[in-house]
Amino acid sequence: MGYVFRTDALEDGWSYIGQSTRLDRNSLDGYFGSGDLIRQVIEQRGPAGLQKSVLATAANQLDLHYLEMLHIAQARRDDVQLLNGDFGGPRPSNAIQFALWNVAPAVMRAASDSERFYQALVKHRDMVEQRS
Repeated sequence: MGYVFRTDALEDGWSYIGQSTRLDRNSLDGYFGSGDLIRQVIEQRGPAGLQKSVLATAANQLDLHYLEMLHIAQARRDDVQLLNGDFGGPRPSNAIQFALWNVAPAVMRAASDSERFYQALVKHRDMVEQRS
């Protein structure tokens, strides 16, 4: 189905975590993310110095969204400087946030604390996947 990846700017010290369902060689090698900030960086200086690694694979869309959210939360918990503007998952993100408030309020109450958010995602995976 797809994979979760991490793009690292080795010299600059930042990272970006995303997901993709495009499994062709060009996408695997040349797709570094589509978030606003990473697109701006790539437009300004190109992909030189970027390193991409696959963090996880998923057999279905629910797992893909959940794993992206989990890896973003884990990176934030570990104080990784991320270019991600939100916490991942399905788009649009404001719709998923609203839905999560309804089915998994414990996860959303922890969203401002990186460690608690990561732990809440792990603990409440079933509720998160209901809304992904």
